[in-house]
Amino acid sequence: MKKLKRTKSLLAILLTLCICATLPIATVFAEDENDSVDVMALPGGGSITVETTVRDNYTDSNVTDDINLTIGEDYIIDFTKEDNLSIALKSMADLEKTKYYKFANSDNNSLIEIENISEALLKIVGNKAENKAVMTLVDEESAGSSYSLQFMRTQYTGSMLTYIGTFHDEQTGNDVIKEIRDDYYTRHHFNCKLNLNTPDIESGIIKNIRIDNATLSFKTGETPTFTAKVSDGYGDFYTLSCQDWSVGPWADSE
Repeated sequence: MKKLKRTKSLLAILLTLCICATLPIATVFAEDENDSVDVMALPGGGSITVETTVRDNYTDSNVTDDINLTIGEDYIIDFTKEDNLSIALKSMADLEKTKYYKFANSDNNSLIEIENISEALLKIVGNKAENKAVMTLVDEESAGSSYSLQFMRTQYTGSMLTYIGTFHDEQTGNDVIKEIRDDYYTRHHFNCKLNLNTPDIESGIIKNIRIDNATLSFKTGETPTFTAKVSDGYGDFYTLSCQDWSVGPWADSE
């Protein structure tokens, strides 16, 4: 248990007692109990001690729905939605700020917030007026890939103070105020895919093939000359290895 000491005024102590007396006793499961002790000196000698037991309470949420981002398109995080994915993404956003994230490790299975924009994979821009945030893909070179996320984010959601009672310590001659402070957290477990799509590649699946400068006609009697090539930006996803003439003998380019 961890002990903390600080000085309070008598008025603050009395106000705390009034507030605590109106709160119900917490019934949720708590972990990692510890105590903090506040000591207040009274005029004429003596003191009042406030003993606070701090309990951490956790709610676990499993995120299994895929996150589908398409290059050049906005992904809306709607703060009015209450599904597990929306709630987890809301924990990564701030309605009044812009946040940036990158992969936390070389396994590319978790995301961490960063300050260096040049390293960013994702950008999340808050919009308090519309109660939403917009997530976009910053690192366009990663488009067309799919990653399996397996990480956890812990979000603090609030606390509750419960007044237990006031007791007289015969050994010290001081009054002891006992209370419980419950701190609440939600643990978001990401077990889903992050799909960084292009208009032609979705969830790692190529939907459209783009070929530039394809020769479509040849002179009669001459061997076809092939000039087609993969469109710029798509060479990492597929290559053009063979081109065939549809009539007569097969002929391949180099």
